[in-house]
Amino acid sequence: MELLLWGRGIDFKAHSVNYWGTPDQPLDYTTMADTAAITAEAALDPAPPKILRIVGNSVTARQIAEAAAEVAGTPFTLNRLGSIDDLAALIAKELHDHPGTETETFPRFQQLQYAHNMHSGRGQLHDLDNGRYPLELTSVRDLLRANARMLKG
Repeated sequence: MELLLWGRGIDFKAHSVNYWGTPDQPLDYTTMADTAAITAEAALDPAPPKILRIVGNSVTARQIAEAAAEVAGTPFTLNRLGSIDDLAALIAKELHDHPGTETETFPRFQQLQYAHNMHSGRGQLHDLDNGRYPLELTSVRDLLRANARMLKG
C-alpha cells in the first residue's frame, strides 16, 4: 500500500491519481506493517492454509481519489496514463531499451509489470482469508490520513 505514497499512484503536486485502463478496476493493497502482522499470525497458526490470501483494502483509482480529496480537503482528479495494452507495450519497450536490468532491485520494467497485474485485474486476490486472524487491517483512507501532509503538497 505504501507504493501509493512512494510510487506513481498519487501525484501530490498535481492532486491527481494515476491509473491504467479503467478507474473502476479494484486494486488490492496491504501495508508492510499489516503484512508483517499477518506473517506473524500465520507463523503461530498450528494449521495455516497452504495459500493465505489476505488484502488490507481493495479500492479503485476513483475511490483513492475520493479518499485523497477527503483527507486533503481539496479535489483530486483521475489521470488515465493509457490502456492496459499501452502499458504492455511500454513494458516491452522498457525491456528492449534496457537489456540486462533483470539483476537490478525492482527495475523499471518490473515496476511496470506490477502495475500491469494490478490495473488489469490479474493480480486481484479472490476467496480471501481476511477473517482468519483477529487483525485490524489498514485501509487506504487510514494510510492517507496518517500521511495527510503529503496530500496537501
